[in-house]
Amino acid sequence: MADNVTYQSAAPATPAAGDVIAAQDVGGVKYQEVIVHGLTGDETYKGLRIDATTHSVQTISYEHHEIHSGSSFTVFNQDDSVASAAGLSFSFKTPNTAKLIHLIVECMSSGESITTLLETASSTADGDGEVAVVPVNRQRDSGGATTLLEDTTTGSFDTVGVTKYPESVGIGDHPTGTTIDVISAGSGNKGGGAARGHEEFVLARNTVYGIVMLSKAAANAMILKLDWYEHTQRTA
Repeated sequence: MADNVTYQSAAPATPAAGDVIAAQDVGGVKYQEVIVHGLTGDETYKGLRIDATTHSVQTISYEHHEIHSGSSFTVFNQDDSVASAAGLSFSFKTPNTAKLIHLIVECMSSGESITTLLETASSTADGDGEVAVVPVNRQRDSGGATTLLEDTTTGSFDTVGVTKYPESVGIGDHPTGTTIDVISAGSGNKGGGAARGHEEFVLARNTVYGIVMLSKAAANAMILKLDWYEHTQRTA
């Protein structure tokens, strides 16, 4: 390792004479040493840290960051004995704001099932077993609410939340729409779903979505789960 470099010139320039610039000796060549800081506020900086054991830079994924910021949510629909040709589902409307919904659909069933993600969906909430549910904020001290809207009456999305359709609702009363993704889950309690960052959907604004999980087996134990975070796209 080289000694720090001291500027010898007395010319009135930056850095001024006598200023010391940290340097490292790499292969016999002296390089200026740079310390990287991150901005944590408008005028607050912190040095980046590395792991003491592996010397890898300590970071978290962006979706993990959204949990910490109180913008990550989850909701589930579950039944231990869904009849063949019956199902579980959700519907909601995305906000007409700068918020974008980054969605992952997960499903698990003891027997065969097919789950479809529907866009420009029709919602048939009519009080026949559908229920409004409040999604869970993963940052439990946050208290922040989702921006998704649930259907309190047929076609009227005016309350924050998600509409849940249980097995008891006839499959003809579940949402319908344009299929943009299909997930299969099978026997042996195998699950299906999407990997964050590879198959998540960034949903269109001001649009109704439905997620329908249809049982293809009798007495099917099924879980349908939605995970999403709500993010305003950066412009600068």
